[in-house]
Amino acid sequence: MLPANMDELKQQQLRHLAEQQMRCADDPNQQALALGTLELLEYIGQLVNELQIATETCCEAMCVVYENVM
Repeated sequence: MLPANMDELKQQQLRHLAEQQMRCADDPNQQALALGTLELLEYIGQLVNELQIATETCCEAMCVVYENVM
């Protein structure tokens, strides 16, 4: 799947680097940092999805309000 925008491309690159770090790092601190990065990227993805849903819901509600006003 191709990224939709530059932010998604950066997130994919960060995810790839973190996954590489998880596989290659011998230092537990580096592995913990990589794991934290992956968890943070997952959380950001969830937030973006929730924001899109909330925005769509808000727009739909505004359309209903404006339709009833006119």
